[in-house]
Amino acid sequence: MELMGFKGRLATGGSVLTDAFSLARIVGADPIVLVGVDLGFPGMKWYSDGSFDDGKFTQNLAEKKVTIIEVEDIYGNPMPTYRSFYEFIKWFRKEILVTEGKVVDATEGGAKIEGSHIMKLKDVIDQHVQDDADARKVFDEVYESFEPPEPEIVISRIREFVKDYDNLSDDCKKGLKSSKRALDIMHRTKVLEGNRELIRLLKRSNEGKRILQSEKMTSRLGLIAPMIEKQMIDIYYHEADESIPKRERYIKLIELDLGLYTKVGKACSNMKYLMENILEEILLELDHEEYV
Repeated sequence: MELMGFKGRLATGGSVLTDAFSLARIVGADPIVLVGVDLGFPGMKWYSDGSFDDGKFTQNLAEKKVTIIEVEDIYGNPMPTYRSFYEFIKWFRKEILVTEGKVVDATEGGAKIEGSHIMKLKDVIDQHVQDDADARKVFDEVYESFEPPEPEIVISRIREFVKDYDNLSDDCKKGLKSSKRALDIMHRTKVLEGNRELIRLLKRSNEGKRILQSEKMTSRLGLIAPMIEKQMIDIYYHEADESIPKRERYIKLIELDLGLYTKVGKACSNMKYLMENILEEILLELDHEEYV
């Protein structure tokens, strides 16, 4: 966004659904129509059996292995959902508030998304789909309105990215080391209360997570933020699930921390490599006076 203004910011909520919404808003869609956005489990079933977790999710719902949250559906009735979908519902509430155009929910069911106008899909088509609409013209206008930033600004920004990914990679290595040692202690000792070494290591691991969720992380390294959000959802879920015995829950949380630091660390290495390649390409273009 610092380089391209509002066109450079795609507000993501960690899903292709939220990405599509943000893209529609950037290109000036009005209204933006939501279709198939139920964000819950009407009838206590996953929306398409077999499309997630080899079909086990619906079974887990039936066996009450998933922590259920009740939300209001579009008819005002209670509807079951879970933490991940509830986060998307909250994301839409917030984003619709800052959306200039009209947002229509034509799902004809599912969770109530505050700020959206509930309509039947047939009525939306009758009112808003025009036979003479020229989608290509709209996209051409968006493309033509873009002016690239000065190359010196881009080069400086990319170098900042490289430095940020380096620093974050170091933080992940520290978090990974602390998590591995904490997991080893959990497997070796039966006494959790008052174990100073374990407490110290868990605090270090949590400090790493606070860095990942910091405002700087969100604003400067948003390219990997959706992946971090997805990892954190599982951690939030297990932190809140008091039905799991304390020792098992701690072990599971530390294992999730290990996965978080491993994946984020790898993402940082990959992004640093990509940024360095982009920087090399820009410098090469400048040498040949072909900067685009």
